Amino acid sequence: MDATAVVGADPTAIEPRPSDHHQMSSETEFEFDYGASAELYFPASMGRRGGIDYRRFKTAALALDFAFTTLSGARLAASALEVDGVRYDAPTMKRLQTERPRA
Repeated sequence: MDATAVVGADPTAIEPRPSDHHQMSSETEFEFDYGASAELYFPASMGRRGGIDYRRFKTAALALDFAFTTLSGARLAASALEVDGVRYDAPTMKRLQTERPRA
C-alpha cells in the first residue's frame, strides 16, 4: 500500500479491503514472516486533528517491538501493520507479538 494513501487521514477511517486484511481466530493460522520488511501506521495523536504517522522497519519483528513498547493503548488499538502488502489489525498484531518465536 502506498503511504500517501493514508497520510493525514482520520485513523478511524483506515479500513483495509477484506481481501488483504487478516484477523486471526484460534481456528485460523497462516504463515507470517517476522524477518520481512514492515510498515507501521498509527495515529500521530488521539486528538481531533491527529493525523497518521508512518514508519518503515527492516523487519516485522522490529515493528511489533516498537508498537508494543512505544505506543499508548489507544494509539496501539488504532494502529495497523503492513507486511508484504497484507495489513494486520491491532488484535492480530497482539497475537503475532505474543506467539512470536524467540531466539
